[in-house]
Amino acid sequence: MVKKSSISLAAGCFLAVSLSIGCASRAAAPVVPAAKPPVEVAVLAPSWATEPELYTIGAESLVRGLSVGGGLRPRAVPAAASCADESGCLDRVLSGSAAEEVLVVRLAALGDTVLVRAAMIDRRRGTQAAARQEVVHDATPARVEKALQDLGAALAAPFAPPPPPPPPPIVKTPWFWAAVTGGLAVTGAAVLAAVLASQRRPDVVITPP
Repeated sequence: MVKKSSISLAAGCFLAVSLSIGCASRAAAPVVPAAKPPVEVAVLAPSWATEPELYTIGAESLVRGLSVGGGLRPRAVPAAASCADESGCLDRVLSGSAAEEVLVVRLAALGDTVLVRAAMIDRRRGTQAAARQEVVHDATPARVEKALQDLGAALAAPFAPPPPPPPPPIVKTPWFWAAVTGGLAVTGAAVLAAVLASQRRPDVVITPP
């Protein structure tokens, strides 16, 4: 006959395993919010506010800068920044476009110095959402292109998606509690078997008179 202590030990092992399984089921992976789709940006080619134009600058450097971070989807459009000053010009150029923002860049030269000013325009509201500027000394086409790319990256930074959350502590991962559960089950079964074996009734030996 098995003593009450054996029954209590078995019940304790079963309870520990049950609690571990419960913890493992509750240790679900953290909920990661769905990433927002990139914001469409129409990029106008930079235009010179001073005469004469020193050189022709395209929108390619701006597009590369705006692509940093993945929060924006820039697209160059076949129009210069001066289009933003003409009534109805943007509506014609962006007809059928899903762009939410419009990037307008002005260049101004004073000797060998070039002022680069970029403004992000909210297309729906018609208001300026952000602006950056940079002064390029001893300006060359390559240096101006680099300034345009840097300004694009600076304007794109606020739109970048947040970094992924850090991994959960090891004690909150399902596999950790699964390992604990398995260990408890094996240990409990071994201890229970040992206890039952030690409490087995001895054989009765009948000695003849």
